Amino acid sequence: MKNKFRESIDIYKVTKPFSDDNISTLRRCYELYENTERTEFKEQDYNIRKAWKQHAPTSDGVYMSMLSILNEHTGAVCDKHYFLNYVEGSWTKMHSDDDAVSFTGVTIIEQSEDLLGGDTLVLEDRESGRFHKINVDIGETVWYDHDILHAVTNVERGNRKVLVTWMKAQNDS
Repeated sequence: MKNKFRESIDIYKVTKPFSDDNISTLRRCYELYENTERTEFKEQDYNIRKAWKQHAPTSDGVYMSMLSILNEHTGAVCDKHYFLNYVEGSWTKMHSDDDAVSFTGVTIIEQSEDLLGGDTLVLEDRESGRFHKINVDIGETVWYDHDILHAVTNVERGNRKVLVTWMKAQNDS
């Protein structure tokens, strides 16, 4: 049996799995580990360029309770997860995700009012090479299947913090 949530994703899907209070909690989780060894500036980390990457500990019950909201929302299990802070000069090259996961979610937890750039793009049509810019607001999550080509444009000004989750549908093989 296929995962119904995954089946509902065409090229991409935007949902709001978190309440405003949940988003505030995710921001506090990020801030808690911001100036620790859990947060590193990555000149290059796979497809990520010049961004801050943070791995909150799985021993943090509050953080894990936020991930369980995504599990319930999608009917899948969060397999990998981390925060990114896209700052001036940050971007992500066009790529698809590891086929060991079923689909990916990126939740906007914070962005500066002066943000310029940092847009999420997906390849809408492989034949024409046409890309689509996805408008995602704070508190929303954009979902796409692991094999959809996607990128983040260069941040020219400001910053955007996101929670990246790689979901594994239990019945997908």
